[in-house]
Amino acid sequence: DSYCILITSTPKVSSQSYMRLKVLEETNDGFRIAEEDLKIRGPGEILGVKQSGLTEFKVADLIRDRDILEWAKKDAEVWVSKDPQLRSEEGRRLAEVIKRKGLFEKVAYTEGG
Repeated sequence: DSYCILITSTPKVSSQSYMRLKVLEETNDGFRIAEEDLKIRGPGEILGVKQSGLTEFKVADLIRDRDILEWAKKDAEVWVSKDPQLRSEEGRRLAEVIKRKGLFEKVAYTEGG
């Protein structure tokens, strides 16, 4: 048998800390722990360096929409592998949408080869 003893530096912890400790008490499944932590603290800034808090997503929820986001990720990987410079007609239209939305500073995009 193995044991994990969870100790805090203060007798009273915040509600977020308590929820995190409760998850650790209930499971040793790293994926479940990560998913619960994501629910508790929020996903942070996906395309930036901030690691906690709310995202700027206007529509998607990382937990609720996980399946469609995974599908979109795979679709984007296929697209990039076929047209990494966005030179096809569809690629140029996508580049225009990215420009209009002001996303170029957040997307690894290079003009030319």
